[in-house]
Amino acid sequence: MLSEKLSEIGTIVKTHGFKGEVVISASFEIPENFSLPEPVFLVIEGIPVPFFTEYYYLTPPDTIRLKLDTINDREEAMKYYQCAVMLEDSFLKKFKITRKLSTLAGFIIFDENNQEIGTVIGLMDIPMNPLLRVMYKKREVLLPVGNDMIVAFDAKQKSITLHIPEGLLD
Repeated sequence: MLSEKLSEIGTIVKTHGFKGEVVISASFEIPENFSLPEPVFLVIEGIPVPFFTEYYYLTPPDTIRLKLDTINDREEAMKYYQCAVMLEDSFLKKFKITRKLSTLAGFIIFDENNQEIGTVIGLMDIPMNPLLRVMYKKREVLLPVGNDMIVAFDAKQKSITLHIPEGLLD
């Protein structure tokens, strides 16, 4: 049984080379001082399985190339294609993690009164003014998602509470 809670940090999107390396597309922008702990967890058939690493390379903003100690060729690495990769929450709290907006699809949006507004279906990545595309009362609305608009964010519950200016949903 795991002593720590885990959070998904990305997905294995391809193999690299012939020594069993995998490439992880991270769901956040990798901080400069980021390092991978031991172990990392791959979700296999719904169960987080610990793996130890031989080495890894970080390629900002969001790619990690990783060699796991028990995977030694490309064919073995391909078995883990599209597996989610998780780390212990206690480790992630050491870093300022900025989640990529594209990973918010499917999150539920609430207003400050805890009223459900709708589900995120996409985003418009406008510089300095990112907008979430949200289904609200059977129509799409655009909601600003700058740091000053976010009241609460819960990755585990896949929910975001936003300050929504009056009249924006009319």
